[in-house]
Amino acid sequence: MNFHTFELSYKLSTDDVRIVYNELYNASGQNYKPKDDCAVFNALQDYGIIIFIKKYKQDEYNHHVLYYRINPRRVLENHNYIGIFNSKNIDKLIKKFNILIKTVSPFLPEFDSCNISRIDYCSNVELNDQAVIDSYINLLKRGYFPSKYTIKKYKNEKSKRNTLSKNGITITGNNGIEVTYYNKYRQLKEKNPKCRYIDNSKKIIRIEIRCFKKKVRHLTKKFKCTSASSFLKESDIIGKYIFKHYANIFYGTGDFYKLTDIYSMIDKSSCKKNSKKLMKELVKSSATHSSLDRAFDILNFNKSQIKAILKKFNKIGVSPVVIPRRYEFDTIRNPLDLALEYSDYDDLCV
Repeated sequence: MNFHTFELSYKLSTDDVRIVYNELYNASGQNYKPKDDCAVFNALQDYGIIIFIKKYKQDEYNHHVLYYRINPRRVLENHNYIGIFNSKNIDKLIKKFNILIKTVSPFLPEFDSCNISRIDYCSNVELNDQAVIDSYINLLKRGYFPSKYTIKKYKNEKSKRNTLSKNGITITGNNGIEVTYYNKYRQLKEKNPKCRYIDNSKKIIRIEIRCFKKKVRHLTKKFKCTSASSFLKESDIIGKYIFKHYANIFYGTGDFYKLTDIYSMIDKSSCKKNSKKLMKELVKSSATHSSLDRAFDILNFNKSQIKAILKKFNKIGVSPVVIPRRYEFDTIRNPLDLALEYSDYDDLCV
């Protein structure tokens, strides 16, 4: 499983703070950006490395943590904003990283002196065109989002209220996980329109699962990783584990179909008569209200009932999220299957 961005962290001693800060300031020049309790240094931004120091207050004392936010593909190919990184290139990455940071300061901690504090596992999935990508993203907004997950909204200047993004959907959990599905071409047009290979992204939907400190700590223990490099070398196994657990959590494990086809598959299934009736009521409500979440509310499902009926849909290989009649496709695969198909395509965009 590939990844796109990760962070390393290193707690600075009181003596280290002033030395490292001054070294970074001198190396960054005009690329130094002070913020509240955080200083960002862009001396290596052309190589996909952002360095920042954060100040944390604990009781009456302050402590400082140095972070490296790294786009590993750009460390090796500094103009590649689209391609993602495969774990087979870890040793090459670490060697290049350690050389680069020493050009900034001999006092900066090397790769394995740090801890992983964030990693973004992802897959560049290729669909037919922009229209299909937009339809697929809108379909993913119709899922079921349990109470510990929140859909991220953005301020809309025209409507003066918070709305969902047109280019994707981001779901944040209280468990250190953030799941994002987005139109890669649109994202690049907004953030970096002059980037090389931008046209190669026109058929790409990026499926990304970000693991923050809380989840990384859990994964480090679960997979018995002893260093930052050992964690990344296990990223193929860890990334697939994460995707299998979270990529389909809001939709069930089945593929997407239109309502009449779902009815037909329910009828052909081995489910009991009462179960078939309830399943049909659910998908009808899901289609009517453009939301599986709303359908569960209307039909007064509790948590155990939701779990039980989703299992029935998983068994017949169908998602209860329904494709609208107006969509040009009659069926499309679920996010997990798509992500795993493209999970080792590290050169899809170059």
